[in-house]
Amino acid sequence: MKRRFIALAGALLLTACPLTGCGKPYNNTDLNMTEDEMPYGSTLVKNTEFSVPLQYDRRFIEDALAEKLGHYYHALQENDAAEFSAVLFPLYHNYEMETVYEGKYTDADVVKNTHDAMESLHGGEFDFALLDITEMITRQGISEHYDALYTMLDQLAEDSGQEPVTKDMQALYELTIDRYFCNKGEGIRGETNSVLEGERLFALKSKDTWYLIYT
Repeated sequence: MKRRFIALAGALLLTACPLTGCGKPYNNTDLNMTEDEMPYGSTLVKNTEFSVPLQYDRRFIEDALAEKLGHYYHALQENDAAEFSAVLFPLYHNYEMETVYEGKYTDADVVKNTHDAMESLHGGEFDFALLDITEMITRQGISEHYDALYTMLDQLAEDSGQEPVTKDMQALYELTIDRYFCNKGEGIRGETNSVLEGERLFALKSKDTWYLIYT
């Protein structure tokens, strides 16, 4: 029997609405800390080697995860359903499509609706000028959203007759991302006049492979 997990079953990709109120912990960095002791956001780099420009703390985000994030947002930018679905965690994605959306939408529908909403917000064809990963949560007890998803993944696996997701899970991150837009083909953050702040996205590493989860 399939369960409905209403708390995490959002429709952010259909509305493109931002989540607000997310803190930026690197604003309060203690100058006496060593680099290893500094919180996420204290050592930022801008990387343009991936499908879209990303800004993140190089100590916490490894290249394989940055690459997946690049593909995820490139898929939304280019309205590419295949690229979109390829980076998602299958167990959760299947649940969301079948149970939350009740089979009424395809990946192509979700991507097109999201792309069109962002295009409308920007006022024309757009590129992501920069995806700024402003915050990362890495353990239970810090965020109710993190805690709920952590439990939910194992419940979904049990319902599907699979082993617990957490058995092979090497990492689970809750990321907060600000999305900067520019006109199509420009690709420079300074030339954008539209931004969506505070999108929440989860990254899961299992058996040395990174997957993304939108909620």
